[in-house]
Amino acid sequence: VNSGSTFPNQYTLNTGTGVKLLLNVLNLLTRPAKLVKLVKIAFKLFILFRTSFQQKPKQPPAGIVSGSFIGYFAWKIISMKFMKPVLSKYQKMIISSDIDIQLIFFISFCAGVGEEILFRGVIQPLAGIWITSILFVAIHGYLNPMNWRISIYGVFLTVSIAFVGFLSSYLGLTCAIVSHMIIDIILFYKLKGLKFNA
Repeated sequence: VNSGSTFPNQYTLNTGTGVKLLLNVLNLLTRPAKLVKLVKIAFKLFILFRTSFQQKPKQPPAGIVSGSFIGYFAWKIISMKFMKPVLSKYQKMIISSDIDIQLIFFISFCAGVGEEILFRGVIQPLAGIWITSILFVAIHGYLNPMNWRISIYGVFLTVSIAFVGFLSSYLGLTCAIVSHMIIDIILFYKLKGLKFNA
């Protein structure tokens, strides 16, 4: 049962989620210390990216190129005939979430920034590129000894994520963030395209 209302443009508003979001925003606004802390974090991230880009302006183009290649080959692997059960699983997830192009960009941006700051900025300096890559892929569920198909995809992703780790070490964090965003955009977009072909 849908607790929301459907708009003519086929977006569904879940009022329960909307109320929770509104309450969280109001809670944040009534706690100035938390708001100030978030603004400081956002400002530090802005300075990090601006400084990183000024020092190494090749980062965004390198991220776009590497993300495009990895996204393309990831799609080629996941769309192979023997990977049909894996493809069906992800296709169902995308269909059930009723994702649109704006949400694809938003999710890809959030995942790119958040995950790369955590994995490249925090874990990689401590654990190294390969351990970080294996951890990243395993946490996402792509290294599953009970499912050989997803593990094949996981091995490809581990090598690809290690490559992004080397790019991050050589060029900077912005390169890894952009690469991650592009990979996600390509895969989400391809899976979304399947929704309309089914």
